[in-house]
Amino acid sequence: MSDADRAAKDGTKKTTPSSAFYRRIFFVLFAIALAIGLRMYRLETDAYPGLSWDTGLFTDEGFYLHNARNVILFGKLRTDEFNNIFLMPLLHPIQLAWFRCFGVGSVQTRLFSVAFSLLTLPFYFDALRRLFERRTATLATVFLTFDHVNLLYNRMGLMDTPAAFAMVVALWAFSRTVTGEGRERARYAILCGVSVGTTYAVRGLALAILPAFFFALKRERKNAETTEETDKNIMRSFIIGLIMFFVLFLALWYFPNHAEIARINAFHLKEQLLPKTVPQLGRNLVQAVSGIRYLGLLPYLLTHSPVLLIFTLIGLIKPFSTDLEERERCGVRLLRGWIVALWLLFAISNYAPSRYYVLFYPAMMALAAHQLTAISYRSNLPQWKTQWKINRRMFFFFVIWGIVNASWMTHWLFTLKTTRRDSERWLVQNLPSNTVLIGDCAPGLALDSGFRTINVQPGLCNDRDTLTKFENSPQVIVILDGVWKEKWWTEHYPVAVSKEHRLTLFNPLISHTVGVYSVENTKEVGRERNAGR
Repeated sequence: MSDADRAAKDGTKKTTPSSAFYRRIFFVLFAIALAIGLRMYRLETDAYPGLSWDTGLFTDEGFYLHNARNVILFGKLRTDEFNNIFLMPLLHPIQLAWFRCFGVGSVQTRLFSVAFSLLTLPFYFDALRRLFERRTATLATVFLTFDHVNLLYNRMGLMDTPAAFAMVVALWAFSRTVTGEGRERARYAILCGVSVGTTYAVRGLALAILPAFFFALKRERKNAETTEETDKNIMRSFIIGLIMFFVLFLALWYFPNHAEIARINAFHLKEQLLPKTVPQLGRNLVQAVSGIRYLGLLPYLLTHSPVLLIFTLIGLIKPFSTDLEERERCGVRLLRGWIVALWLLFAISNYAPSRYYVLFYPAMMALAAHQLTAISYRSNLPQWKTQWKINRRMFFFFVIWGIVNASWMTHWLFTLKTTRRDSERWLVQNLPSNTVLIGDCAPGLALDSGFRTINVQPGLCNDRDTLTKFENSPQVIVILDGVWKEKWWTEHYPVAVSKEHRLTLFNPLISHTVGVYSVENTKEVGRERNAGR
């Protein structure tokens, strides 16, 4: 029975190519509008508390724009000892140009991240289309665009979304390397090396994917059937691109600032990332596998993205099918290495909040989409029955993903609040405009105001003579309070952070309590002043 006879028997009408084309265009335009709309809807509201337990939901946006904000508002790059520019030298000038065009504020810094998230999508789709097939690329792009964790973090002004963009550009260059011909492959291999290096200048953690590219390109070169010189030099070209970037990086940035960069990197490695003892490493690994949903990597993914996690795990352990083309094998090897490298890094780390997961979501969603579409290779049914069975399976899992995702998105939409904005407005209304806000909660509460902020992180920045450096201006301490009150402050400035000096309590500020304290005429200020004479 022909397709036409089957359609007539079922009472269906065959769709003309023109109507199918216009329908496809409609859905693409609708998806683009929805992707933009969800990312830009009420950007002034709080970050979604369901994403993380961490205070980074209201502090880190202030950290990452600190130096660019200093330039725009105060005319100089460095106003205190906290300078995140040393960890994101490539991102800073782009950020600064953005703020010069659109101004500094919470909405502007979030739009900066939104722009990068949208720019990621065409590179992502094209890379997967070349490595796999259009259906896999489409499904993975839908996941990356609309999965609630990635989408809601794309709405925040963090380093992770621009870093994910740089990683996806490297993936795109890799796809052109694998699928190109002749000298084109060597050129794109150089671009791939430069792109991988670039990830380090945007967010250092992203460089963890470097071994995955070496592994994928080495195997690709080994299995290449062609014998042209350009094919033999793919790995060499990639290394050249990598060296080109790091020579420039070392000469223009690292060596002129090596002391500061080394100090900051040492702090983050020793205090936040690397476990100090073997038992601590064991506890980190156990927590990653079986911790509560906010603190464990796998429990978090199982709670937020169960379908993606299941198909990702299948993709990690499933042997290669004999039907896979070499380009697909290269793509799967890269995705596997990318995921495993970052999963292991976050599993052993002392501190790896869920916003870091944005770095592996592109690979995770691509591998899950590839496995979901690969079910077409597991059926010996006739073509029309195979297609129906494939569509039924894909539809089933896609609906489950959609239900889980829609439930989280619905909860987010119905629980939107503005506690961060309202807290900042209180500060603006009740403090002089030249007030200096001191404490690690300060930068996140000055996104839309002109206050000078001093981030205090013991062992890293502004933890010496903290209250006398800016004593010519009014000062307030802005720190976590209640059960989260920071021990360093109660040990070093017990009077300044006592209830007698508390001006107000923001409870809740997203999901934490933040206290604001006046330091005027406290004995700690006099003690520091006398010690400095």
